[in-house]
Amino acid sequence: MSGTLDELKSLYRPGKENTADVTEHSLLADAIGDNDPARRCAKANFLLDDGADPTWRHPYYGFGLLHILFGKARKVAPITDGDVALMGRLLEGGADPNAIDRRTGTALQALLEQALLFSEASVEGCYDILFQRDGLDLFDHVSRTHTLYGLAHRERSLVPNFWEHTERYIQTHHLVVPSDPENDQEDDDSGT
Repeated sequence: MSGTLDELKSLYRPGKENTADVTEHSLLADAIGDNDPARRCAKANFLLDDGADPTWRHPYYGFGLLHILFGKARKVAPITDGDVALMGRLLEGGADPNAIDRRTGTALQALLEQALLFSEASVEGCYDILFQRDGLDLFDHVSRTHTLYGLAHRERSLVPNFWEHTERYIQTHHLVVPSDPENDQEDDDSGT
């Protein structure tokens, strides 16, 4: 899947857009994993146009297409305008921003890490789309010790716009904030 759209089209067989490979990735997941932003978006949009499932999640780890999109961008280069448009299309198709990868947390956490690694300017378009959605889970544990809210609170001086979007989302959705956002580890293993 590191080839061009024309190479994909020459090998592609309609009806196979949701077929998993040996890594249990769908063709769309592999396309979104391409490190080249232009190829990534061209191939992903082609597959979506042909019926690829935007709700795909890895059967063992739980990550979805948004994790792959943000993760690849995080490791290689800032998110592009094409990636923002692709993210919007995935969300409209039912991709779950609350899906939790067993290793890395939610897609929103991957986006927060993208902002910390590159800049908030590189992900502003993503903030605007994601934080307009109902049902974001800011308080589920994305790691053993932290919620997304706790991570955003901890890093608020480095990602003030993410923090501002988080606070605004909490206010507009009338969410209850944990009592100690800096240390939001649950005590359910302590026996108390």
